[in-house]
Amino acid sequence: IVVPNGFDIAPVAAILTGADTKMREKARECLGLIATDNACDALIDAASKAEAPFAIALLDVVAMLRNPRSLDRAAALLAHSDAGVRVAAARAVAWAGDPKYVAALKDVLAEATPETQAAAYDAALRLADAMVRNGGNWDEAMSIYKEVLTAAQQPTVRAAAMMGLGRSGDGTVVDAIVAAGGSANGALDDQAAMALTSLQGREGVLCAVAAYPKLSEASRAAMLSIWGQQKQLDALDLVKGELASAAPALRSAALHALASIGSMKGFAALVDVAKSGNEEERAFALNAVKQMAGNLGNTGDKQA
Repeated sequence: IVVPNGFDIAPVAAILTGADTKMREKARECLGLIATDNACDALIDAASKAEAPFAIALLDVVAMLRNPRSLDRAAALLAHSDAGVRVAAARAVAWAGDPKYVAALKDVLAEATPETQAAAYDAALRLADAMVRNGGNWDEAMSIYKEVLTAAQQPTVRAAAMMGLGRSGDGTVVDAIVAAGGSANGALDDQAAMALTSLQGREGVLCAVAAYPKLSEASRAAMLSIWGQQKQLDALDLVKGELASAAPALRSAALHALASIGSMKGFAALVDVAKSGNEEERAFALNAVKQMAGNLGNTGDKQA
């Protein structure tokens, strides 16, 4: 921890290639704690010579250190003969979000084994996330999210890609989210709802509203609930329309969303439910109207 940058760490680095496995592990930990440029380089150099399991462990330390000066050295191992080491090298460079590594990471994906495929997709998503944070390469990042969403088999990986699109995308990603949700046989219903309601800006909301009829009932119910929590006025007309749905789950979600939004624009619809809904719906709607009255009074809008 107190070793300065440039200090000779060769005696510790030499242990990384020794025969004593316990000492190799101690040296790996030690160099990770030193965390200087040459310590990071020593870890990468040892990884190029080590057996695959230890090489992966060494590169995981490199990924944790996030040393920009060692990126190209780590990237050289993207062409390693072992699939697991290639994926570890991908993790070691993905954090930087540098588009010059996109092609190499796609090669890692193409050559991944069944055992390393999920981790390879994870590295690609980390790269896309970092590219979005860095700015300037939005289109390429969206392309990575879409490719992973389409190609991956693992639901957790597809869910992460879908959320990346929702978190950072705009109206142009809606079709990809809808298509993926529809092909997942219900496995991505919640994620599709969260992704579509995460789109930023009014245009994003309107695109999600337009996509709403194409989604499963479970996704639609979840979207109604989220819009209620967001107090999303741009979706208010859709929410009011679902009060007449033949599906009890959608009616209930719409009613709760309308109450959560608490806008006077939804007041008449709540009154209609209080008059003509079933017993449970009437009681809920009446209580929601009472709460609206109290909230509006507290804001000083006495007329409303």
